[in-house]
Amino acid sequence: MNRDVVEVAAAELCDVIAANLARLANGICGRPVAGSPEWLADREVPAGLRASRLREWHLVKIAICVAADVGPVGDVINARLYGASWQQIGDALGVSRQAAHERWGKVCDRSTVRLDSEAEVLVAAGHARASSDVDDGCRP
Repeated sequence: MNRDVVEVAAAELCDVIAANLARLANGICGRPVAGSPEWLADREVPAGLRASRLREWHLVKIAICVAADVGPVGDVINARLYGASWQQIGDALGVSRQAAHERWGKVCDRSTVRLDSEAEVLVAAGHARASSDVDDGCRP
């Protein structure tokens, strides 16, 4: 078996999962379709409200990942970046706050920085991902 071909196929599968996960979470959260006029207008809301909406979106994506037995690492990191507590993440994962922190704390500490303002969070998240609307959920 050619490992390179398998790696390419795995990356393609992660992209498909990410796109469908984002679409499903958008439907649950009532988010507009990416690129639509409503979506563009939503990007102009105050930073605090935008961060809050993105935090909730990532928490929904975590819950979907758990139900589908798909790794939620990217969404756990992003939920923390947008200010989710370990209790909120634990609730989305279906585990205690402590269990969530024990499982994901080191990953999040390595992958995120503590920022002083919500505007800095949004800027950092924009740099961390090409788009906050498609998160692969497969790769840290």
